Amino acid sequence: MALLSILSRYTDSITETAVNLSAIFSERVHDNKEYWTFLINGKSAETALIQDLKERAEVLAYYSFDIKGMFRNYSKYTLTDNEHRILKTAYEQGYFEWPKNANAEEISKSLNISKVTFIQELRRALRKLVLKELDFDNVDFMGFY
Repeated sequence: MALLSILSRYTDSITETAVNLSAIFSERVHDNKEYWTFLINGKSAETALIQDLKERAEVLAYYSFDIKGMFRNYSKYTLTDNEHRILKTAYEQGYFEWPKNANAEEISKSLNISKVTFIQELRRALRKLVLKELDFDNVDFMGFY
């Protein structure tokens, strides 16, 4: 086993293009293919990078995701502290078991909230989790696997 460090010039390379476009990138090789992942700012830089890659290599596939859009939607899936606390308590007390080990009234009393508030908050939390699962079902964010 050895640790090998190599110094090379990156002139006329994919790395040079990525650096010139201020991209953050990673690369790995698997099954005789290079898998590059780039984080790049702006549609024009993205277009320039893709064009350059096509000139330098055989591009088998590429996928582009709007990161801003992903983060913009993230908040609609994020549980509030209160929703998280209620969901966790319901789970820990066996509310989701069949048959239930605790009902809404018992759990709401343990949380010092009304039964209506418990049910509203729990449903809001569950709605967010279901929406997250349905919106992102079968989406492969790396695009290559």
